[in-house]
Amino acid sequence: MLGMKISFRSGPNVRIVDASEGVTILPATEETPSWFFVGQKGFIQVPWLTWFGLNNQLQQQAETIRQQEATIVEQARTIAAQAAELQRLQDQKAKNSQNSSKPPSSDGLGQPARTSSLRPKGDKPRGGQPGHRGDTLKAVEQPDHLKTHPVTECAHCHASLADVSISGYDKRQVFDLPLLRVEVTEHQA
Repeated sequence: MLGMKISFRSGPNVRIVDASEGVTILPATEETPSWFFVGQKGFIQVPWLTWFGLNNQLQQQAETIRQQEATIVEQARTIAAQAAELQRLQDQKAKNSQNSSKPPSSDGLGQPARTSSLRPKGDKPRGGQPGHRGDTLKAVEQPDHLKTHPVTECAHCHASLADVSISGYDKRQVFDLPLLRVEVTEHQA
């Protein structure tokens, strides 16, 4: 009860003689079966049993307040730890290959959008324009190598084509550059 301010209201068992701020408790004597609260301006007279009831309530409330303060401190620590963990997870989620040293393969499916070109879109369609000559490789009459791939069964129904006569070929040509070979010449004198 030390350091606590106590205020009373008039009631059936409490008589306020004068308002007081700093409170001093005077014990009851045989002549006065009451407790007196003496302050700078006067005193308050409270019957003995009422005082003990109030005193017990105040002690219980003080204990409740101490427990609540301890709970608040514990909850504040928990909230601070959770806020730090949340910040760590948000920072981790915000990292990608463009703003950290993470490899691009770790970006996953939710990859950040690439910066698009700042040039305005043109009116022409993509690719070769109408009237463009083009430089497509033309098929040659006599290829250097000829490979025939016999078809033994139908691609759709898988029926055998061994007894069917050939009616034509589907052709395609592949142009490959030959491998460069180093020629070594030994000179003797």
